[in-house]
Amino acid sequence: ESACWCIATYLEMKFLQGGNLHSLIDDCQTYAAQVEHFSQKHILGIIKLLWQMVVNIADPDSQRHILSGEIVNEKTLLKQFDETKNEHMRLHFNRFRMILAFWFCEYRQVVNIMESTKTHKFMYEKLMPGICGIGPLYFYCAVSCIHVARTTKHNKYKKCALGFYDKIKSWGKKGNPNFVHAEALLDAELDDLAGREQHAAAKFEIACLLAERRGLVGDEAYAHERCAILAERMDDERDHLLKAKSLYTKWGAMGKIKTLPQPQSGDFSMDRFDASLDICLDDMTENEVCSFGNAAKQEDDLKGRFIEGQHSIDCEDDIKSFLT
Repeated sequence: ESACWCIATYLEMKFLQGGNLHSLIDDCQTYAAQVEHFSQKHILGIIKLLWQMVVNIADPDSQRHILSGEIVNEKTLLKQFDETKNEHMRLHFNRFRMILAFWFCEYRQVVNIMESTKTHKFMYEKLMPGICGIGPLYFYCAVSCIHVARTTKHNKYKKCALGFYDKIKSWGKKGNPNFVHAEALLDAELDDLAGREQHAAAKFEIACLLAERRGLVGDEAYAHERCAILAERMDDERDHLLKAKSLYTKWGAMGKIKTLPQPQSGDFSMDRFDASLDICLDDMTENEVCSFGNAAKQEDDLKGRFIEGQHSIDCEDDIKSFLT
């Protein structure tokens, strides 16, 4: 049983860390057969949920944000949960539904499931201590809440987002380096929600860089996708959409690519850190600069990019030297 749990954790971590989705599908098929051989039905059910989710993201002809296909069927599973009262598996099922809906930008669906499962009250931590992937789930919920707050103008969704944001930020203060890029992206989303577009643009750029540095292909692609949407509103000519499409292709997320708008310009230019980033960061408060500085210092290669205690940084030169 312990070995089978290790397999399930490995498969999910491979997804979260940007492993190629087509390779992951092959792994799911191989390991599902092994877990089934050892009669670990509960773990097999979790692997099948992950497997179907990955197939939907990778297959351009899938049902996208609906967790159904050749491996599992959403309606059938819900009926089984009602009959067997298997609430533990229902929690896993809803967790993968939220993740899948997020990647197809179905933010309203994410929030609906979040509210029904009380994820915003951190019920997963209480009911399933040590569950894999809880950090990314909180990040997906936080981003979704911000988008729903923007469309509905309801302040309760912003409060939910801030609750997730504070939780993620507290991990960084304790030395966890795994969510530095998530914190930067949430900062960008909150600035965008508040109408501070220049600040948001700078922080989206930082999120792209931090995700790239950690090799999180899917998260980097999403950060570029959000950059592209903001850039379009700001009449910015940087080709973030082309970069997002390139990264989603590398990740194997062909189902996701099908939902992206068609880019209007040519090849992507890597010269995406221009003077506007320097201007925006110059205008940050001391606390904001220190926050990014402390987070970035958790990775040796990021030392020197942010200077703790200063009111401004020459970010353009620092980032360019870092990239070279």
